[in-house]
Amino acid sequence: MGLLNFTNFDYVAMTFVFGALAAISYFFRRKNPDSKSFLSANNYVIGNGIVFLMLTSVGVLEFSIFSSLGALYGIGVSILIVVAYLLINILPFDKLSKLRLSLNDLLLQNKSTVEQRVFYAAYSIFMLLVSALAILTAVGFLKTWLGWEFGNSALSLLFVLAVCLLVGGFAAIIYSQAIFSIVILIILITAVFLSVHVIGMEGVIHNLQKVAIDNNNAKDFYFKFDGIGITQVLLMLISIMVIYIARPLNLLISLKNNKTSIFRTSSLIRTIIIALSLATGVLALATPKYSNLPEGTKIVSQPTRLEDGSMGITVKVVPSDTVAHGHGIVPQSMDFSGSFADRFTALTNDDTSYNYLESGFALIKHNILYASIGLLLLVILLYKTMVDSISFITLLIIGGFYAPYHNKTGEEYENLWASRVFMFTILAISLTIGLVFYKFFDFNYLSGIIVMFAIPVLSYILGLRLTIITYIINILFISCGLLLLDIKGVPSLIHEFNFTSWWDFVLCWSVSLFIINIIASMVLKLKKSSI
Repeated sequence: MGLLNFTNFDYVAMTFVFGALAAISYFFRRKNPDSKSFLSANNYVIGNGIVFLMLTSVGVLEFSIFSSLGALYGIGVSILIVVAYLLINILPFDKLSKLRLSLNDLLLQNKSTVEQRVFYAAYSIFMLLVSALAILTAVGFLKTWLGWEFGNSALSLLFVLAVCLLVGGFAAIIYSQAIFSIVILIILITAVFLSVHVIGMEGVIHNLQKVAIDNNNAKDFYFKFDGIGITQVLLMLISIMVIYIARPLNLLISLKNNKTSIFRTSSLIRTIIIALSLATGVLALATPKYSNLPEGTKIVSQPTRLEDGSMGITVKVVPSDTVAHGHGIVPQSMDFSGSFADRFTALTNDDTSYNYLESGFALIKHNILYASIGLLLLVILLYKTMVDSISFITLLIIGGFYAPYHNKTGEEYENLWASRVFMFTILAISLTIGLVFYKFFDFNYLSGIIVMFAIPVLSYILGLRLTIITYIINILFISCGLLLLDIKGVPSLIHEFNFTSWWDFVLCWSVSLFIINIIASMVLKLKKSSI
């Protein structure tokens, strides 16, 4: 998309946003007398309006993934995704007895069962990987927009997130997310409205048809409901459930405040935001990209090694005045920082020339000229994902392990400071994991690993038994698959299990993990009944 050009307005806007975050955190700094207040706002009565707005917010992974799906599959499949997302989000997962009991014990810092502690550990590892993926995504965007390498991006993100998390606590998170949810909705509605207003609905339809034809597809490719097969449908449903449990603070708020009706209503608004995210991807595909290339020519780019040993690109351009319909304004993927970063692009697509993850941000940058708007949206979305992950992992550690088992004195002051120490440590670990996957792997690889690590958590939530042995079997099964798979462009130790694509492997392994957990749960129940 090219580097952002900042004006004085952009600097003022970003200063205001970071100032607002700091002010909210500072306001709540002295309102956390103990760890329960710091981690779950125990001593606050939060209004229905604030709870509702907080529950409607989405994170950077949701926006990036759904906007890329919109650009990949078009209108028809996007409608199916919206319906599936709504149905899964209104299911009463928060009413499941095992989940409610575990979260209640967590909030009260009660001593838990061995199975609950295994669940806490599994959930912590899953959320740590989610936070690392958010870091990886944000760093990629900052490199594209600002030209920052990982070090600058990581230090900037560490500073902003540390101030917000360590000072204000859970109450500051709730109020800041409530405010930011309004900002997200305004930005997305504005970007979609301006795009449709400029192109027109007839223009959108015509351009999508042109894109389909230019890419050797049927004219109605982006309007059909059968644009994906059964494999992609199953993977989509599992992924939506994974995204659902990747927002644990929403479940905690619903449980803590007993506001199930608000939880259900907020799901409708959040579904609208997801629909807008999909629309940004579709409209990025339908927006003509004006190029300086004449008919019959193209941009030729190839990786090359620079003098400092890093990887860069060589680009050749021929001037002209034509409109390119190939992929609309979906950005070209020109990042060769990963060891196999561009051997396959976002989410099952085979065209390695385009970065679909940036589709939504490309549309916002195209229609809203102020550079700060896109960067503001990225910061807000990243803030949502990161604070959800880091604060919930800290709650799992303090409420599930430290307070009931390791704090011998029982002093709340010790739990409070332990919470801050663990928060900073977890944030640093997530940055480190994000660095490793940014340098040596890519978004797809870490996303697939997250889906597989979510299966034990989903199994427990759905009522299956989750013992230490069962979880170790899950980990070993995932590890063996990663070491032995045979997929072109995907690193492995021994090429044994052959799959046509990375996501076919992820789906096969995820379903297999579910089957393993079902069998293990049945065996444990039979063993218990026979005693």
